[in-house]
Amino acid sequence: MTPVILPQINAEDADQPSDLRHLRSSAAKLEHIEREIFEAAQVHRRLCAPRLVRHGAFDVASEIFAVRHLPGDFFSVEETRDGLLLALGDIAGKGLAAGMWVPHLVGSLRTHTAANTDPESIVAGINRDVVRLAQVEPLSTMFVALPDLSVEVVEQRYRALSPLGQGERPEEATVGFAWDAFTADLVVDADGLVSSYPGVASRIPEAAPASP
Repeated sequence: MTPVILPQINAEDADQPSDLRHLRSSAAKLEHIEREIFEAAQVHRRLCAPRLVRHGAFDVASEIFAVRHLPGDFFSVEETRDGLLLALGDIAGKGLAAGMWVPHLVGSLRTHTAANTDPESIVAGINRDVVRLAQVEPLSTMFVALPDLSVEVVEQRYRALSPLGQGERPEEATVGFAWDAFTADLVVDADGLVSSYPGVASRIPEAAPASP
């Protein structure tokens, strides 16, 4: 820990009232503490994933805001031989008490990720590391995943079942939709917008104008 350097009192300060000297000393110490907290926040930022990570056809975006001094949350993105491993952690508490545990858990995460890419094994290894801390272990939650980010082309097919101007509701048309093994009949309006997705969703009707 960097020691707090108290300002030297020179001859000019010695002639000033003690309250003013005390105020200047307190202001100098506060400025030093704020600078140390700022530097600690930069360490946290470097330990976490960049705000935007591009991986093939996918973008992984994240942002963490501290409620007090330092965040107790962290987000990590690790490139592994089996793909992109994502980890989201939350340490109980706020400020310095929570933020000081982030380097420990992120370090443990990266150690186990280097040896194994199975999320269950990584979490089990981190849990063993935390349990060894006996009575000082933090209450923390972590989500680790190795999502399948492969892109597959799926054919979509459309066919007109009832065109506009015909049937019981001439202001709407029915379009047959097929996506791989999934099929549905969509109801669209004159603007081409889906107004009913049978079995899934339907458009909420507009509210009637309020009476004066």
